Amino acid sequence: MNRATNLNRARNHCANWNNGNCDAVMMRIERKEGKKPYLNQWLDTDLAGKPCKVNEGCGYFNSIVAPAISLLP
Repeated sequence: MNRATNLNRARNHCANWNNGNCDAVMMRIERKEGKKPYLNQWLDTDLAGKPCKVNEGCGYFNSIVAPAISLLP
């Protein structure tokens, strides 16, 4: 996928997109043996307020946004 397409996908579908900058609210599902999975959420201060890095690799986009939009018709 080309760089412009990645930025368009982020612009249209990423909750962290804010006029081209990142709000940097990250999340992931934590799984520990013998315990119920839970959602871990944090603010990544290294990304907050800076230009979107979807083209350099964004863990949030790759693990949360991309799988969700792949399900769209």
